[in-house]
Amino acid sequence: MPGPLPHERPAWLLLPPGADVGAALAHALGHAEVRVHALPPLWFLDAARVDLPARLPGVGTLSRESLPAVVRACAEACTPAALQDLAARAWREAEEPVRQHFLQAGTLATFAAIFGLKRKSRDLPPPPSFVREQVFTYRLECQYRLAPEPTPGPTPAPPEEGSLIVYPFDLCGHHARADGDRAVGGLVECFAYAWQHERHEAFWRRLASELGARLELAPSGEDLP
Repeated sequence: MPGPLPHERPAWLLLPPGADVGAALAHALGHAEVRVHALPPLWFLDAARVDLPARLPGVGTLSRESLPAVVRACAEACTPAALQDLAARAWREAEEPVRQHFLQAGTLATFAAIFGLKRKSRDLPPPPSFVREQVFTYRLECQYRLAPEPTPGPTPAPPEEGSLIVYPFDLCGHHARADGDRAVGGLVECFAYAWQHERHEAFWRRLASELGARLELAPSGEDLP
């Protein structure tokens, strides 16, 4: 049987310093080219122990209109210290083989740790790669669809479907762009499947122009979080 179909690498919409990330998302989802969109529930960060509903008593749901306030609340709650606490807690709760994977230990070292023949990895600080994984786990993903167009045949996913993603624990994308410059006011990760991908890229470029941002493709081979 054939393997998974290819996905296009993501693009990054790099907002200028001082940009309102939530307002940028709201602008994108309200764009004339977007036919319909979907957002997660307001409590999408509960597993990270961030109670957004409590921080937003006047907000009943996560909507395009409430996005600016929600993202501002994320910025206040998802601080570097909160990320370190989240990573430390997740590290302690992870299974030993998972920790060994992030420590890049071999099979013998994994069994030695499991059977108590060496210091338990849970007592070590989580490595940067594990911290980065927590950033990507707790995402705010806004799904959208452009107007459908005729396609040459059936596809495994709707070709008009894409996502705009921000990471509450890394709104400026320092973890996503490990080698990128720091003079970025916000990062929106743009993703679409391979089919009709050029339509989405043209849409993202128009957004970049309207928002005073720039569009940058993720490096070749970059893993999707």
